[in-house]
Amino acid sequence: MHRPPPAEAVSRRWFYLRDDQAHGPFAESEIRARLRRGQLATDTRGWHEDAEGWLPLPRLLEHAAQDTAPGQGARRRWDDAAPHPVRRYLARLVDIGAFGLLAMSALFLVLYAAAPETGVRFTEALGSTGGRTVDLLLTVVLSSLLAALPLGLTGSTLGKWLFGIRVVDATGTPSAWPWP
Repeated sequence: MHRPPPAEAVSRRWFYLRDDQAHGPFAESEIRARLRRGQLATDTRGWHEDAEGWLPLPRLLEHAAQDTAPGQGARRRWDDAAPHPVRRYLARLVDIGAFGLLAMSALFLVLYAAAPETGVRFTEALGSTGGRTVDLLLTVVLSSLLAALPLGLTGSTLGKWLFGIRVVDATGTPSAWPWP
């Protein structure tokens, strides 16, 4: 005997994009019917309240079916198409490490080139007990600033690329850049 899907799955409002315009709300059954009849292309992007962004409708419907399967709830694997928190966390760690190394190396090179004695004192200060905290904070801040450039231009960074994460808007273009 099949149990009915959870109430939140039944009441989801579904939307799709056509010519950069959102259409909806529709019931999930209507979206499925329109796809079957060919009224919507398989690359049409869709969204509902629980979605993590605008995704191709077949992938979004597949995730919805997994979310409402009897007895399963909303379990996801770390390598699902939607960015799982573990993948996002690991990608961020890679980004902090890679961009932090680049940023701190550039800072030390500039500092040593401009004022070698100050560079030595700065390095020694970062090696002290309190300096390690400053070093960590400086690395995180500089890596975040440096990571903004490739993220804004391409929608990806080294960590996001390695873990298959891409930041895009509804039209598929990089959405992290702060201005049009």
